[in-house]
Amino acid sequence: MRAFAALTIMLAASCQSEGPHPLTAAASSPLATQSLQAAATGQTLGAGDALRAVFASESGGFAISSTFPSAAGVSVGQIHGGGPPPGIVVPGTCRTELSATGSGFIVTFSETWDARQFHLATEPATGELHHTWSFTVDRAGEVVLTEQSGNFPPQLVL
Repeated sequence: MRAFAALTIMLAASCQSEGPHPLTAAASSPLATQSLQAAATGQTLGAGDALRAVFASESGGFAISSTFPSAAGVSVGQIHGGGPPPGIVVPGTCRTELSATGSGFIVTFSETWDARQFHLATEPATGELHHTWSFTVDRAGEVVLTEQSGNFPPQLVL
């Protein structure tokens, strides 16, 4: 598992879909603010509210909002990673998943790409590589990065 601190290094990366671009919710957007206020007032937190809370959070908003589908689903396109401008571009697939728990939601973002296009020297040079970020969102709308796993993702290239 990679250190959670690496997430703070994430830059404006995106898995830009060949179709419509995903919705982004900035922390100051009315939509994100409304969902957090709804949670704070004890209203029921829905799956969409949980997803918007992750997009708006400091722990999840890094590149998630522009990287992954804005609803449960999959987008196929380009993962824009780090490195010297304009950065690396790796063909890939990005997936957003939501699941309800007794205390809120788990929001999971996964991306896959061909190892021939991008891999560290210590990782397989062929086959499919992947990386996953999982967040819990409680009934109050608090977002916590709970797990990060898989191969080194293109977004973490410096």
